Amino acid sequence: MTLRVLTYLAPSIPLGLFELVVERLRRVLGVGATLRAEARHSGPPPDIPDPFSADEADLAFLCSPSFAWLSGMRPSPIELVPAAPVFLEPRTAGRPEPAGFPEARVRPGAAFYSGELREFVLPYDVVRESDSPDDTLLDFLQTTYEAAADLGKWDRTSLERAGDSRNAV
Repeated sequence: MTLRVLTYLAPSIPLGLFELVVERLRRVLGVGATLRAEARHSGPPPDIPDPFSADEADLAFLCSPSFAWLSGMRPSPIELVPAAPVFLEPRTAGRPEPAGFPEARVRPGAAFYSGELREFVLPYDVVRESDSPDDTLLDFLQTTYEAAADLGKWDRTSLERAGDSRNAV
């Protein structure tokens, strides 16, 4: 058996971290393991078959919008492992956040702004225990996007399809 691991998070997170994870899995599970890094997307693009349904990956590291899309498929090709490393993103180091961003009102109410991370956080259990986890996560993503876009004076017209801001996330 060979465990096929895929990461969409490199180079934002150093590839060496994922290599260490894969090596650890090899040793602990006693199986072969391969690692593939995809740097063009933060998760499988919706316009091509996902790597799980296509039987190309067993485990992947991806961003939450991609998780929301995959988990919304029926039947869902993925299962969430409730663990995620959180790293300070070097590309944003020293970049000022829009004025008022930490005080922006986002949903759901349990979401909060972390001054240490300089981003909004939605605890996993809030999503897991929600009556509609997909809607809860998408609401969080949408409201944090809108806060950043509006306060940062982004050109939302160029980012969104035909006035539908939900397609921007």
